[in-house]
Amino acid sequence: MSVLLETSVGDIVIDLRTEEAPIACKSFLKLCKVKYYNHCLFHNVQAGALIQTGDPTGSGTGGSSLYGLLYGDQARFFEDEFRRSLRHDRAGVVSMASSGPNTNGSQYFITVGDHAQEHLDDKYTIFGEVAEGLDVARKIGAAYCDPDGRPFRNIRVRHTIVLDDPFDDPPGLEVPDASPPPSELHRQQDRERLADDEELGGDGEDDPVAQGGGGAASRRPPRHRRTSVWIGGAGRGAARQGGQVARGGARDAGRPPRRGRRAAQECALCVQAQPGDGGRRPRHHLWPLRRNHLVRGDAAAAGRRAAVRRRASRRLL
Repeated sequence: MSVLLETSVGDIVIDLRTEEAPIACKSFLKLCKVKYYNHCLFHNVQAGALIQTGDPTGSGTGGSSLYGLLYGDQARFFEDEFRRSLRHDRAGVVSMASSGPNTNGSQYFITVGDHAQEHLDDKYTIFGEVAEGLDVARKIGAAYCDPDGRPFRNIRVRHTIVLDDPFDDPPGLEVPDASPPPSELHRQQDRERLADDEELGGDGEDDPVAQGGGGAASRRPPRHRRTSVWIGGAGRGAARQGGQVARGGARDAGRPPRRGRRAAQECALCVQAQPGDGGRRPRHHLWPLRRNHLVRGDAAAAGRRAAVRRRASRRLL
């Protein structure tokens, strides 16, 4: 009970847990068999956490289960299948991506972090694990992405091959003779971003999309580090787990500092108090914490930070 995913980065073999999650495994296997996942983008890449695909529209809100294809939109989703023996405790766990209870469609994700992600347990149905190609999944997870987690160079599932299928085909399932060609939507996606076979550099060695921050990417302004995992599924809304996304700077107990409030935490732009000076903080820490004191990840903010440092050094003398 396994499936081979041929991606634009490499091959991934997934072993399915048909006994623990038979409904999810059957839907996934049959969608692979009818080439439903061909040309699907990895539209949500969270570095060190997970990679997500399975939406034919590439938007993160589309996709339907096998049962929706057979019986209509009223059967688009299927119920969760949680097992206490299955946990997101390592890299290579394959789970359904959903937007709430019992909203499993076609989207799925693969964990790429070696640490346990307990906030995903009993919220997303685990139905498989990576048997081969975990290095490929990690390479996808290291791709250079925009703030929404979308890689700047498209990474796709090019083909799906069912290696072992214990389920009989349901009546009405139409299996194509060949893989479908790319649609106009796929060509439009490649025009909006780098195509999956397009190199930024001559030989790809300095390609930040392939290297995941190497080469030219190391000279770009850094992105804010995400402190949450966002798993968008088809249907209602989106799920945010594990905290709030940091948007532009320091947080005080998870809440943004308001204009006029005195700084209760260390300002990242100030001179830190040195050992031996009596533990006294620089005077700059007693000023109201304004927006331009926060650490930002764009080039324009770098100039503002430099100006703040110059003013602070003059006033501290």
